[in-house]
Amino acid sequence: AGYRSASFATSGMRRVRPTYTLPAPEPIRVATTGNNGSDYTAFVHDLTTALRQRPLRPLRALTEGTVSGSSLDFFLEKKAANATHGLWAEFGVWRGTTLSRMLRRHTELAAVPAVIHGFDSFEGLPEKWHVGAGHLSYGTGSFYAGGKPPFQNDRVRWHAGWYSDTVPAWANELARSGEQISFIHMDADLYSSSAQVFEALEEHFASDVWIVFDELINYPKFARHEMLALYRMVRRTRRQLCAVCMQGPSIDTDAKTLAALGQMGMTSFQGSHPQNALVRLSAGAC
Repeated sequence: AGYRSASFATSGMRRVRPTYTLPAPEPIRVATTGNNGSDYTAFVHDLTTALRQRPLRPLRALTEGTVSGSSLDFFLEKKAANATHGLWAEFGVWRGTTLSRMLRRHTELAAVPAVIHGFDSFEGLPEKWHVGAGHLSYGTGSFYAGGKPPFQNDRVRWHAGWYSDTVPAWANELARSGEQISFIHMDADLYSSSAQVFEALEEHFASDVWIVFDELINYPKFARHEMLALYRMVRRTRRQLCAVCMQGPSIDTDAKTLAALGQMGMTSFQGSHPQNALVRLSAGAC
């Protein structure tokens, strides 16, 4: 499906080591202010504008026939060493492809053996995910993964079940242990699932926490799901939000335009409008 991440190995494309081009030299601060509904519209505008200045690949990459790395690839290669002070977790494991990459990088960086955490019901979506373009919707149970984790590894702790049960239980553990979270890969798709994660765990974020969103932008209903959950979490925590990058090269916010692009496959990993992005929550400056 056009709304799921794909691997680098793509028919007709040259396999290359990912290259990253970030025109803006530093992450861009995005503010959340005021108390009325228009603030969310302003937040979406400001965050998408900031991300537009920080694509990982330029437009010419499409005509050159190369595939750049995603926001997750960029984090793992360039920023993960800055996130070893806390726990890593993925929300939305599905087949375990991205969690396996996280595990490899975490193992390389860890000074002492440590686990990463994988959360998924493995029963599929808990409700319909209407992305806003006719057939581009996913019903309850979509992304069913056999009801169990995709693999076993001593350095992965699986939290199998609905987030409403597993995430608060982990939050209680963190409250007792004092451990904090420094990296999240958010692939929960839905507002409800993403909000459950943030509401339960935001008190356990490290002073700096990096978050890769798999579906933050570039689909018709993007502002109703992970984006909205991010906004409400930042408002509650009063953290500094820094826009680090999007895969790029392009970003759009018009629903009709995005619906047409989705039907053409342009919002996929290989297209002009991928949906993933990386942000950082900071206690200080970006």
